[in-house]
Amino acid sequence: MTPKDIFSGTMHRVDSLLKLYDLLCNTRRRGTRADWSRRFKTLMHWPQKESIHRIDGQDAILILRQSSGITPARFSHEELSEVLRAALTTAVAALDRYCHEVLLSRIMKQTRKAESKWPKELQKISIPLGKAKAAIKHAGVRKGKGGKIRSRPMNMIRHVLQEQFHRDTLQRPDDIARALSMIGVKGPWNECGKALNLPAEKVKQRLNTIIDRRNRIVHEGDIKRFRRGGNVTLNPITAVEIKADVEWLKKLVAAIDGILP
Repeated sequence: MTPKDIFSGTMHRVDSLLKLYDLLCNTRRRGTRADWSRRFKTLMHWPQKESIHRIDGQDAILILRQSSGITPARFSHEELSEVLRAALTTAVAALDRYCHEVLLSRIMKQTRKAESKWPKELQKISIPLGKAKAAIKHAGVRKGKGGKIRSRPMNMIRHVLQEQFHRDTLQRPDDIARALSMIGVKGPWNECGKALNLPAEKVKQRLNTIIDRRNRIVHEGDIKRFRRGGNVTLNPITAVEIKADVEWLKKLVAAIDGILP
């Protein structure tokens, strides 16, 4: 499975969240008509005395029975906006994981070359002495009948690097650029800008804006900052802006994938 496959799989979950929002967000501004309710309960063989509510989403109708204990208010934009926030944070997580997978897979390929050909940033990477000793010891172990199966010490190195890299996020433009420099990619935002038809600074600015919003959601509950007193109020959010950010992140990853060695 390639880094792009992993990204696409996670973004499929994001798309499902956005679709769920569209299906559940109530666009109905009036109560359920009594005559419609009566005919529907007759069709379903439900008691006429039972109270039901109709939720009109995009391309879907949801009927709430009295026994559900849920009111139409739970399907308002304000309530379902949490689905949008979850979609954005998951989309950023997809970018983060993609960058880590790219870094790890390409670094292992870089190590097959002579050290003199390694990028400078790659040469600065170090691993704990204990882990290095374990890898060396593992290299001398053979398995299978007659010791025909060779050990793969580089797999141990790969796991160590994986642990180290995942301690830090790869979301901000500078962090991603530094990671890509380890595998020989210099000035990625200029090249990505060409693919996105944007100046490099605009690409970085757009990404930073998305990450700032993600951080407000994850670290601050997306609650508006206030100096003193006041009620807890969430920052405004719309499906249009989140869908636009998600689609832009897809294009960004496609651009990064296109400049990899």
